[in-house]
Amino acid sequence: MCRITVRKMELLLLEASIFLSIYTTVAESPSTITVGAVLSSQQAGEVFEEAINRANADSDTLPPGLHLNSTFILMDDNPIRAARAICDSLIPSQVYVVIASHPPHSDLSPMAVSFTCGFYNIPVIGIAARNSAFSDKVGKFDFFFPSPYI
Repeated sequence: MCRITVRKMELLLLEASIFLSIYTTVAESPSTITVGAVLSSQQAGEVFEEAINRANADSDTLPPGLHLNSTFILMDDNPIRAARAICDSLIPSQVYVVIASHPPHSDLSPMAVSFTCGFYNIPVIGIAARNSAFSDKVGKFDFFFPSPYI
């Protein structure tokens, strides 16, 4: 069973929309935003897509006129391959924010997601990463932790 429920993913999307509102002004606000995700399993990807669809269907979740698109890739245990997958798949989709999971056997891949997205000034919301290296602001990247109540 997938540990990430649709409700948890909806809460992450709410956090993503808050961060997006911080980063964009009303004048440059797009009507369609693509939310990317780097997730640990296909099942988590399906939950992510379902949460996006539910957010679009519920008129109370998103501001009027805003529509979310989704794109996700599976997290690779190898940080180099994870970074390359982001460059090959997520960046061309023009994502505004990335939700990052963790691979089952490595703690380095979320760091690769964060650094790669940081290079493109794309904020990252980490689902399960709790590494102290993410608190280092010297890298000039944005990595947000969800509320512990999610």
